[in-house]
Amino acid sequence: MKMDFSAVIISDNEVLSPVDYFRYLLLLKGKGFYHIENQTFELSQHDLALIPINVEAAFSCDPQNSLLFGLIELKNFESAILTPYVFPAKDTALIHKLYDLGLENHDITLPFYENINELINQLMFTALVAVGSRLRKINAEVFEVINDINKNYTNADYDVRNVITMTGYTMNHFRKMFRDETGLTPNEFITRRRLDHAGDLFRQFKDRIPIKEIAFQCGYTDPYYFSRIFKKRYGVSPQQYIIKL
Repeated sequence: MKMDFSAVIISDNEVLSPVDYFRYLLLLKGKGFYHIENQTFELSQHDLALIPINVEAAFSCDPQNSLLFGLIELKNFESAILTPYVFPAKDTALIHKLYDLGLENHDITLPFYENINELINQLMFTALVAVGSRLRKINAEVFEVINDINKNYTNADYDVRNVITMTGYTMNHFRKMFRDETGLTPNEFITRRRLDHAGDLFRQFKDRIPIKEIAFQCGYTDPYYFSRIFKKRYGVSPQQYIIKL
């Protein structure tokens, strides 16, 4: 997955235009209000505001006291929460620490820092899913399967049916439960995670690693199948994707 970390200062009233990816704003300093889709949320320090895809959002505060936000932009990301939400400060301590790490390492290009950034992204993803599932009361079995997928999706031999069987639900019933929570079936979720990872690896290594090796690192043993589903997701073949980087 691709994440960008930055700091944003908002004075008085400001509108954020819709974008085609999820944004989280961690309030680092100040107090104010988050306005979205006819809803208003009061914000205190270290609260975390979620802005869904393709939704306009506005923030307001005392003109004499600007708001300082940590902006987390989640490119190629599937959220378990599709509606606006504010997570209270008591639940965001780990996200705050990971944001600081992500911001500190974001522009460093030394060897191996790409791997460090990928680990930070993975940890942030898990932290956001955990906080979101608790507040949204996501089904515990679905959350457990999501965690299992996140740990094992790069393994070509991984079979999600094994962990689904342990939940005690039938495959069809669990598939419906999972789709209701995430918008995807378990297999679609795995494919999305693998292709997100492929995009990250191509951006990191460009043409320095063969495409078949990238495919293998993402859980695919057949590079031709990998190229086909990669094009379906990104609109271009892996070779064309590398050229555009």
